[in-house]
Amino acid sequence: MEKEQIRTLEERDVTEKILGGRRKTVIIAYQKVFNMTLMYLMVPFSIFILTWVKTKIAVPCLLLLGIGILPCFRGKSNSQSKVELQKAGMVYLVLVAVFWCWSAGIGGFFYQSPDHHFRNAVFRDLIYEKWPVIYEEYGTGMVYYLGIWIVPAFLGKMLLRMGLADESVWTVSNAFLLLWCSLGVVLLIILLCLYFQAGRASDIAVLVMILIGFSGLDIVGEIWNNGLNVHNHIEWWSEYFQFRSNTTSIFWAYNQAIPGWLMTILLLSERDMRNYGLILGSALFYAPFAVVGISLCITVMIFKAFREKYREGKIREALRDFCSYSNVTAVFAMLPVMLAYYSCNAGCDFKVRLVWEDYGGFSVKILTTWICFFLLEAGIYICLVAKSEYRKPLYYATAVSLMAGSILAVGEMGEVVFRISATMPALFVLMCFVMKIVLDRKKKQGVKNRVCAVMIFVTMALGAVTPVIEYIRAIEAIQERGTVCAVADDLKTLNSEDAPENFIGKNIQESFFYRYMMPPTR
Repeated sequence: MEKEQIRTLEERDVTEKILGGRRKTVIIAYQKVFNMTLMYLMVPFSIFILTWVKTKIAVPCLLLLGIGILPCFRGKSNSQSKVELQKAGMVYLVLVAVFWCWSAGIGGFFYQSPDHHFRNAVFRDLIYEKWPVIYEEYGTGMVYYLGIWIVPAFLGKMLLRMGLADESVWTVSNAFLLLWCSLGVVLLIILLCLYFQAGRASDIAVLVMILIGFSGLDIVGEIWNNGLNVHNHIEWWSEYFQFRSNTTSIFWAYNQAIPGWLMTILLLSERDMRNYGLILGSALFYAPFAVVGISLCITVMIFKAFREKYREGKIREALRDFCSYSNVTAVFAMLPVMLAYYSCNAGCDFKVRLVWEDYGGFSVKILTTWICFFLLEAGIYICLVAKSEYRKPLYYATAVSLMAGSILAVGEMGEVVFRISATMPALFVLMCFVMKIVLDRKKKQGVKNRVCAVMIFVTMALGAVTPVIEYIRAIEAIQERGTVCAVADDLKTLNSEDAPENFIGKNIQESFFYRYMMPPTR
C-alpha cells in the first residue's frame, strides 16, 4: 500500500512539474528560443533595408530572406532540446540581465565609459535625423554597424511624430534601448541554460557569475608591469595587446558584444549546418568583425559535420544541409547589401598587418610581451580545459583564432577595434569550455579533478578582478560628478567636419551604395 502511495505522489509530482505547479518550474524548448533570438537579430536588418535601401531592392531581398527563415522556424533538428528552469532562476536571470545592462551605462541611467560619447551620438542622430542619415553640409553619411539601435531609434521617431518633446523622446528611447539590450542578454542566458542543460537556480547562478566575471588574468600582468600601482583600466597592461573581459565588452562596446555572443551560442547549439549562414548573416548588421573572427571556428565545425556525414555514408545529406534555403538566401539577400553599405565607411581602405608594425617593427620585447600576454589572458584557460576538450577540433580552432586575432591589426595605425571585436567569439567559446567543466556534475571527484577545480576557481577569481575594477571606476566617477547618471554624451552628433571616421562615410554621394541602392533623400 505504501509503495502505491509513493508511486501516486511521484506521478503527481511529475504532473505538477509539467504544469508548473508546486515545483515552480517552466519547460523551455530550444526551438522557441532560437526563433525569438533570430527575430531579435533579424528585425533591425529588416527595418534598415526597408528604410535605407530602394524599394525595388529591399522587397525582393526580404522576400528571399523570408523563404530562408520560414524553414528555420519550423526546424525539427533542434526542437527536442529542452530545459526545465526553476521560476526562481528565471526571475534571477532577468534581474541580473537588466542590472548588468543598466550598470554598463546602456540608456544613460548609470556611469558610461568614454566610448559612449560616440555611441550616444549615433543613437541620437538615428532618432532625430532623416533615414538614411546623410550630412549634406559635409558630404558625409552615417556608415556603421547600427543593429542594436535601429529598433529603439525607430520607436523614438514614432514618438517624435506623435509630438512628444525632444528631451522626453530621448529619455524614453534610452529606456527602450536598455530594455532591448536586456532582452538580448536574457535570451543569451537562456540559450546558455539550454546548451548546458542548467535548469536549477543554483546552476543558473553559477552560469551567470561566470558570464559576468570571466576574464583573463589582467591583474597579474598589471602588477608584473607596474607593481602595486594598479590603473583603472588594466586590460592594456601589455601595451600592445588586449583581450576584453565580458563585462568590459558590455561597458565599452555593448552594440557588438551582445549580438556577437548570441551569434556564437546559436552556432554552438545547432546540431547541423542548415542555419549557419543565416545566423552569421543576422550578426553582420551588428558585429561584422565578430563574424570574421569566428570564421575559423565555423570552418572547423563545417568540416567536422561533413566528416561525420561522410563516415555515415550520408554525404548528400551534408551537402543538402550546407546548401539549405537558409544558408543560400542569407548569402544572396544580406551579404551584398551589407558589403555595399560597409564599403562606404571612411576607414574601409585598409590593409591587414601585424600589430608590431604600429610599434616600430618586430622585437624581442614584443615577442616576450605577447607570450606573457597570451599565457595570462587565454593560455592558462586553454591548458585547464585541455583534458576535456583536446579531442575536439573546435578546441584547436579556438586557440588558433585567439592567437591570430591578438596579433592582427586592421584599419588606421593604432586601430584596435578589429582585434578586440574579432576575438570576442573565440573568448566566448573558451568561456563555454570553462562553464562545461564547472557545471558538469558527472565528473569523478578524484584528487586530480579537485586540483583542476581549485586551479580553475583561482584563475577565474583573479580574472574577476578586471570587471570589479570596471565597477570601481564607475563608482569613483559617480562620486566625483555627484550623480548616478554620469553619462558620456559630449559629442551629440556626427554632423560635423571632424566626425570620427569609424562612424561615417566620406564623399557619400560618390559611393556605389548611394548611387545605386540608397533611396533619394528628401
